[in-house]
Amino acid sequence: MTDFSETKQYLQDIAKVIGKFQQAFLVPDKNYWHVGLEVRHNGFQTQEFTIDGKPCRVYVDLKNGIICSSIESWSMGWVSPVQLQNDLEYWLRELDSANNIEHVEGLHKTPSINQESALEILNLLSKSQKVLGSLKLRLPTGRSSPLLLYPHHFDLAYTWYPHEGQQYTVGMSLGDEHIRQPYFYITAFPETMEFASRAPQLPAVWHKQGFTGVVIRVADIDERRFSAQLKKHISAALGIEI
Repeated sequence: MTDFSETKQYLQDIAKVIGKFQQAFLVPDKNYWHVGLEVRHNGFQTQEFTIDGKPCRVYVDLKNGIICSSIESWSMGWVSPVQLQNDLEYWLRELDSANNIEHVEGLHKTPSINQESALEILNLLSKSQKVLGSLKLRLPTGRSSPLLLYPHHFDLAYTWYPHEGQQYTVGMSLGDEHIRQPYFYITAFPETMEFASRAPQLPAVWHKQGFTGVVIRVADIDERRFSAQLKKHISAALGIEI
């Protein structure tokens, strides 16, 4: 796997901007589900919201390298996260909207995207959505959250609530300050003795720096058995049979 960290950082900044844009219109959810974006076949998008009674989304098309909304499209080779934020804020002012975007600080001021890296990220998001979505549908009890892409850590994840007072989060991170390369993770809250007693088998390992959970690095997964291997290790960490 190539180093796509620069493109990943650019796309994460774009995700933060459109994420804050959707939050200006969505009803806040106590579980923060209004924060997450949706992965689609060619990239990711906001959840649907309404402006002047009309349905609206912002799409990030990684195959064609563009960002689209109902009023404008931008080339990712030309627009920086800062410029995109300014344009969306200007659009709201032109609409004389009472909704305000929470300003995101520390964004990249110049475009920085490599198309090959963007397609590699899209491929990983698509495969992860398929595997995690399949596991989510087969959870035996309780309820689960939507499978969403969260801009703050740029991870695709859902939370399973098997019973009152217990939850597990299952996701795929594109890399962060804890682990630089992409990885899958399973965490529990609270961290029960039952969860801690489950001994993962390689390539799944315990991780205890920054957060505690079972981690499976993407680079360690057998590409020929990607789905089967992930389902096996994730279900083992959750203590279920699938």
